[in-house]
Amino acid sequence: MQNGSRTVLTAELVRSVCGQLSDEKVRDILTTGAGLGELEEAMAWAAGDDEHTPLRHLPPEGAAAKAYDVLVAGEQDEEC
Repeated sequence: MQNGSRTVLTAELVRSVCGQLSDEKVRDILTTGAGLGELEEAMAWAAGDDEHTPLRHLPPEGAAAKAYDVLVAGEQDEEC
């Protein structure tokens, strides 16, 4: 779904970009206000692939940063 030139995220689109996520993480991403490009940027950072982000090597900001925070939430707990 598009809103002007911005693709509005749906649960299905979030899962197609991010893969399997819990319903809670999908819901949290949807509440960030991120669009498709911002979600893709957040995914690149979460995967450690900042070479392919729009502003190479600069951390995400705004909605992309919020989506990134959701994506990586709990990762340190899972690694222990």
